[in-house]
Amino acid sequence: VGLVVFTIITIVQFIVITKGIERVAEVSARFSLDGMPGKQMSIDGDLRAGVIDADHARTLRQHVQQESRFLGAMDGAMKFVKGDTIAGIIVVLVNIIGGIIIAIVQYDMSMSEAVHTYSVLSIGDGLCGQIPSLLISLSAGIIVTRVPGEKRQNLATELSSQIARQPQSLILTAVVLMLLALIPGFPFITLAFFSALLALPIILIRRKKSVVSANGVEAPEKDSMVPGACPLILRLSPTLHSADLIRDIDAMRWFLFEDTGVPLPEVNIEVLPEPTEKLTVLLY
Repeated sequence: VGLVVFTIITIVQFIVITKGIERVAEVSARFSLDGMPGKQMSIDGDLRAGVIDADHARTLRQHVQQESRFLGAMDGAMKFVKGDTIAGIIVVLVNIIGGIIIAIVQYDMSMSEAVHTYSVLSIGDGLCGQIPSLLISLSAGIIVTRVPGEKRQNLATELSSQIARQPQSLILTAVVLMLLALIPGFPFITLAFFSALLALPIILIRRKKSVVSANGVEAPEKDSMVPGACPLILRLSPTLHSADLIRDIDAMRWFLFEDTGVPLPEVNIEVLPEPTEKLTVLLY
């Protein structure tokens, strides 16, 4: 079983993860180096046109240089990650062959006994070395394939925000861990603890949202600006209000947008309590 697990981890790490991130790092470094003059010229053009000032241009140039140096360094770092994987495989083979030879020559063990003893020890040692190497490869892959947003937040902040926007993944992971904890032979306390650790924040967030929605008060988003008045209000009689009117107004808005390229605000319709012949248009 240990040999099968070691083989699967090694194949996935070497062929899937390591080869993939090595190629991504190589292509990213080459494209970044080739596109560096164009980025510099674009910054200089914006500076001459007055779109940005000198300080902003200096900051953008530093970002371009840092990105190029980082991708070049990651291209070299992928060689170390790949070498670590290959070294782990070689170490396991050396331990097996060397252990069998020493057991037969020095300790007078039989061939079957030496193979059984040192293969188990070598595979166990290989698993202890390959699992950290697998985590290193995954971390390097996440860093290399990451595309920073406009805010240029750090990796931990982006990961936490993305996981918070998709809590279903944490709930699913917590359920799987709890199912594994119920299987006989698996560590129940450890798996149940991590399952509760993943599920508790999501449950608290959902409970807070349900309480807020029940009270009819929504928390404003950070840095959000909500207009105090609707830009366009149409007050009309209840005899004129219909679904066809709303559909025609939306169709006219889209027609004008496609014709002129100017987006028009949504028309808010207010139905008067009593029938009247007046049609009031309020612009803000």
